Amino acid sequence: MKAADITVHLESPFLDRLEQLAQLSGKSVAEVVELYIKVQMGWRPVSGEVPAAVQALAGSVPLPPDWDYKTARDEALTRKYGR
Repeated sequence: MKAADITVHLESPFLDRLEQLAQLSGKSVAEVVELYIKVQMGWRPVSGEVPAAVQALAGSVPLPPDWDYKTARDEALTRKYGR
């Protein structure tokens, strides 16, 4: 994906709060702004793209070969919401 630099001028109180938010989330101001823009645009990862954190979890919970996640999800929702 092609990346480009942009310059954004923000008022001091807003920038101060944005910097605090970035620090609390462990991200840079640029990463926070990029994520906000992606959310506003309805961005979704490319199909098949699995984040490294999710890949690291693969196989961490042993499941029976015939386990169906959709059935398990539906049962959990029924227990939680009584539907």
